[in-house]
Amino acid sequence: METTMTLSVADRGARSGAADSASDRRRGGLSRLGGAVAGHLARWSFRHQTRRQLRMLDSRMLNDIGLCRDEALAEALKPFWRA
Repeated sequence: METTMTLSVADRGARSGAADSASDRRRGGLSRLGGAVAGHLARWSFRHQTRRQLRMLDSRMLNDIGLCRDEALAEALKPFWRA
């Protein structure tokens, strides 16, 4: 005895919708990941720039912001990925 399986058009649409939904979730996850990476890169770039500028301040400017030379250098010498 031979059994034949048929798949209705509605079933195909439901399966396609499920696949589309999974694909949408993956794209959404990648989008969030991309946003997180971009956020980290922007934060790191900002730290790098501000620490570079901090190294260039003279003693009078450091005094204006309430830092001594040693404190400024300690902050300026931190790697960009460290808060």
